[in-house]
Amino acid sequence: MPVKLGSFYPPEGGWTVDDLDRLPDDNRRRELLDGILLMPRVR
Repeated sequence: MPVKLGSFYPPEGGWTVDDLDRLPDDNRRRELLDGILLMPRVR
């Protein structure tokens, strides 16, 4: 089930690669660092 963009609460235990793969492909850059989802601001 895809994660809604408006609900970026971290899953219990932090974000995983599987969680990242479930996010929609909207051409935004996302990275994981020790279970934290990093998303640069859009300019």
